[in-house]
Amino acid sequence: MAESILHFGAVRLRAQGTGNLKLSYIGLDDVSIKINAPLILATSSGREPTILTNFISQRARLHILQTEIDDYMKVNRVVLYMNAYAEEFPK
Repeated sequence: MAESILHFGAVRLRAQGTGNLKLSYIGLDDVSIKINAPLILATSSGREPTILTNFISQRARLHILQTEIDDYMKVNRVVLYMNAYAEEFPK
């Protein structure tokens, strides 16, 4: 499964702070998809929102960004939901 193609379907994030988080997946060769729904932070949210995504790649990393200078974030947990999409690329 090391070279399998994966479908990243959702991300669940437990974060506290101020401002908005902008999330995006970055795949191989810096192919990226922006998740359009920003996550609005609060000092005590009381929930872990599930943000739906649709990204297919062999590997991916989650990029979490805050754009405002005085905002802060504390991330306690990140859960990525993914399934095997295919065993390999077509030849």
